[in-house]
Amino acid sequence: MSVTRTVLRNTIFQSIGRVVYMITSLLMIKVMTGYLGQEGFGRYNIAVDYLGFFGVLVDMGLYLLLVQAITTIRDEKEKALRVASIVGLRIISIAAVFSLAAGLIFLFPYDMELKLGIVACTLAFVLISLAQLYAGVFQGYLRTEYAAFGEALGRVINFVLVVMVTQMHLGLMAIFLTLIIGNAANLLFNLILSRQFLIPRVRFSLPEFKAIFKDAAPLGLMLAISYLYVKQATIILSLYPHLPGGITNAEAVGIYKAPFKLLETIQGFPALFLVALFPFLTKYLSEHDERVKSMCQKAFDFLTMLAVPMLVGTIVLADRIIPVITSGGDWSRSILCLRILIVAVAFSFLNNFAGHLLIAQKQQKRLIIPNLCYLGINFVLNLVLMPYLAYNASAIATVVTEVLVLFVNFRIIYLVMGWRPGLRILGKVSFVALVMGLAVYGLDRLGLNFFLNAAVGAVLYFWLLSAVRGLPEGMTPGDVLERLKKTID
Repeated sequence: MSVTRTVLRNTIFQSIGRVVYMITSLLMIKVMTGYLGQEGFGRYNIAVDYLGFFGVLVDMGLYLLLVQAITTIRDEKEKALRVASIVGLRIISIAAVFSLAAGLIFLFPYDMELKLGIVACTLAFVLISLAQLYAGVFQGYLRTEYAAFGEALGRVINFVLVVMVTQMHLGLMAIFLTLIIGNAANLLFNLILSRQFLIPRVRFSLPEFKAIFKDAAPLGLMLAISYLYVKQATIILSLYPHLPGGITNAEAVGIYKAPFKLLETIQGFPALFLVALFPFLTKYLSEHDERVKSMCQKAFDFLTMLAVPMLVGTIVLADRIIPVITSGGDWSRSILCLRILIVAVAFSFLNNFAGHLLIAQKQQKRLIIPNLCYLGINFVLNLVLMPYLAYNASAIATVVTEVLVLFVNFRIIYLVMGWRPGLRILGKVSFVALVMGLAVYGLDRLGLNFFLNAAVGAVLYFWLLSAVRGLPEGMTPGDVLERLKKTID
């Protein structure tokens, strides 16, 4: 099967799982915001973002190293030993890092109920860390749709249980328990299906650990810093004294995280594409295949085609989107936050691609110092702006950071491989997106249903883009349908 067809097949089947995951995630936001309110929703997100940082530390870049080992090591015995050592190191890191997370939380000035909730929720992150390890096996063997289906299964179970908890009024601790059960289902699904490709053994070898850690440490540090500059706003908001407007810290987190959760879900779609693309990037770069630059340009064009209309449409319809994803109380303060954050998300589509490309070239060490700079700039911007803008300060800091990441990372890519993305598609995409935005705005003012308006906007965008020949070669509706037919056949 060709690279294009394989990537397309994986992306299509992953997208099915991602759509299920996205719908249940959005429904869960609506249910939880209505049940917990801004204060309770903020407390939930403090726990999740705190433990999420330690989840990144646990990985240490081992996920991508596992994929690289499966796709690049030809000798099956050597591959099995390498994978077994990565699994062993992952288990050790899970035990050490999450024990540290559970202990450190008692140094934070949160109330005891939240601290105990975070300790209980640690088990959910242990389970998802193990599930992600098996997802790496799926990616290495080009069956990434299995990982997407596992995530979707876990999220559906999580959502059903959350609805039951809210109906029975069992409280925040019970919601943490639903996360544990959902992640356990995800792990079990991945564990069963991965056995048809590879049965990961566990190997504890100090010399092998040292070799793996040498490769993993720069990547792990880079990922941890990247997570921090995106998510540190939650912790800063939860601790910052005397926020403007008389809101509590947990309320500020809740107002900020409602749109942020939506955008996190949206970011899953380009991530699926990059997951499907990564094994080929690794292979082509290791073989010095000339096709890699063409592949990079097509990927850049595709992500640009997604990012620009998403940016325009969200800005236009933000005041309709927030009531759709939230319930209970007044969430109107999240509207401006959404309009700011969507700019950061648009840039992050391209930044994630740049990060994957540098990792595929094993150039992660070059990202450590820039990422430390991004972290520092983001932190300072939060501290300077938060007394005046509260949660909107965090959104602005995120936008500034993502813009810096874009320019610096693509500069590094040019220095490493002599490739810079062509921007020929950007003009047509921007023009068509603006036309779409005007149409959507007009239809909204005429009272058209939000969902119907969004669908009309999407169809109009791709129709106009095709009409002005803005779609890259091989990506017209006819080409995609033809490839889809061949893939299914």
